[in-house]
Amino acid sequence: SRAEAMPGVQWVQCDLTREDDLRRALSDVETVFHCAGMVGPPGSLEDYERANVKATLSLAQLAVAAGVKNLIYVSSLSVYGSVPGSNGYLDESAPYDPRAKERGVYTQTKLEADKALLEFVTRQNGHGTPRIIVLRPGSIYGPGASIPMGRFKLPSSARWPIIAGSRRVPVPLTYIDNMIDALLAAVRSNVPTGSIYNVVDLADLDQGQLFRVLREVSAGSIRPVFLPYSFVWLMMLGVDVVSLVRHGKLGTARFRLKRTLADMRFTCTAARKELGWEPRISLTDGLTRTLSASTETPLLHGASQPQAPVRGSVRC
Repeated sequence: SRAEAMPGVQWVQCDLTREDDLRRALSDVETVFHCAGMVGPPGSLEDYERANVKATLSLAQLAVAAGVKNLIYVSSLSVYGSVPGSNGYLDESAPYDPRAKERGVYTQTKLEADKALLEFVTRQNGHGTPRIIVLRPGSIYGPGASIPMGRFKLPSSARWPIIAGSRRVPVPLTYIDNMIDALLAAVRSNVPTGSIYNVVDLADLDQGQLFRVLREVSAGSIRPVFLPYSFVWLMMLGVDVVSLVRHGKLGTARFRLKRTLADMRFTCTAARKELGWEPRISLTDGLTRTLSASTETPLLHGASQPQAPVRGSVRC
C-alpha cells in the first residue's frame, strides 16, 4: 500500500511463504532480486525461520521451475564469525559465526538462509538456472532509513547520540544507491552461480571518521558521546543478570556487545575485480542525502533534497 506508482513498473503484492503467490510473482521473470526478510519484532524463531529461511529456499526451488535466469540474494555481513589472526580484515572465505544463535533470531536465520541457498547451489552441481549470486552488504543507509550512528547506539537523542566503544570501532556501511549498483553489476556479470561478494563502501571506516563527517554535514548539530567499552560491558552485565532472574538463564547481552564492537573489517576486492563495482556515492554525499530526508536531525547547511524513497516489492 505504500508503493508509489512508477512508469514501467508492475507491482505484485505477495506472501513469500505461499507457493502459489511465489509462482504468480515469478511468471515471465528473468531476474529476481531477493531483498525481503523479517527484520524486527515481534516474531518467534519459527516466524523468522518461515520468512527468512524456508521462503528463501522455496523461492530458489520455484525459480528453477519458472525458468528464472538470475537470483541475486541480499544476505548480511552478520553471517561471519571473527577469525583470529585475520588482522581484522575478512573476505568472502571467512567462516560462518558458530555462535549466531546468541546474537538473536534475525542473525541466526539470515545465516541459515545464506547457508541453505549455497547448499542448494551445491546440489545443483553448478548447472542449470537460476544463476545464484549472494551479496553481503554492510548496514544499508540512505533517505528513508535512520541516520547511521555508530555500531551500538544507546538510548539517547539524535543530536547527542551515546555510542558504545571507542572512535576506532569499525563501521561497515553501504549507501543504498551503491547497493543497487552492486545488484545490477551482479546481473550484468559473467560470474558463476554460487559467487559471494561483500559490499561495503569503505573497508576502514570507523566511528571516529563517521562522526567527523556527520558533524561536518550537520553543521555541528550532531555531537556524539562515546562511552568506554568497560562501562557499557557493566551495563550489559546488568541486562544478563536480569535475564537470569526473570528467565532462569544468563542472557547474551555481553556477547552481543563484544561481537558488535569487534575489530572486523570487510574487504570488497572480489566485488571490485569480478563485478567491476565501485561505490559511486561517497560517505559525505550519502550522509548529506540521508540527513536531508530525515526528521531526526534537521540539516543546517546546504544539502540538495533527494527524491522521496520508494518502498515495496517490485517485479522485474
